[in-house]
Amino acid sequence: MSFESKWNYVNSRKDVGAVSNEVGSLTLLADGSITYKGSYTSDLNNTQDTAVQEGDFTKIFAGGYGMYAAQKQDGSLLVFGYSSNDDRELDTVNLLLSSSVEEVKFNYAAGGALLSNGSIVTWGHDG
Repeated sequence: MSFESKWNYVNSRKDVGAVSNEVGSLTLLADGSITYKGSYTSDLNNTQDTAVQEGDFTKIFAGGYGMYAAQKQDGSLLVFGYSSNDDRELDTVNLLLSSSVEEVKFNYAAGGALLSNGSIVTWGHDG
């Protein structure tokens, strides 16, 4: 089986600026807020919208096909985008917003985060 390595590449930054994936971008602003545009960014759920409004972001990630994440000062992680905004992933979104995250990875249609306690949380497509 072969795949294009671009689907496993995670764009990230800790300073002001933008990261992008195949269909959109996420920008970290100087005040700790984020802006985003592109596919899979117009249908965030209430939990995701609240986290965006709260701000306090220090690092941003983009990868896969429309996958985005923004890490807060306390280490928690907001995930959104392709296969992340529906109610099926709400428990995972809440878990990541209440956990300390060490590392973020994406593939074409899923994401994973290594938590500070050593566990791994995934979201998106299973196969």
